Amino acid sequence: MIQDMFRDDATKQLSLTRVSSAVVLGFNLLYALKVVSTTGQLPDLGNNWLILICALYGINKSASTWAISERKVEECPLSTQS
Repeated sequence: MIQDMFRDDATKQLSLTRVSSAVVLGFNLLYALKVVSTTGQLPDLGNNWLILICALYGINKSASTWAISERKVEECPLSTQS
């Protein structure tokens, strides 16, 4: 189940954007844990990290959606592509 989470929907191969999103998210969680344990206050991670994580996710979803739609066109019996 965990391995499938990092696989691309269309190709079933490991997705670089999903893995890098998980690494960035893990880094931020570990940083927040360190700050909380050291100072006792919640850190402000900033909007740039959230934008990065969302951008990586968006790039991944758009690429897999594009690949799935191309595959469906190729499998369509009414397709006029050669």
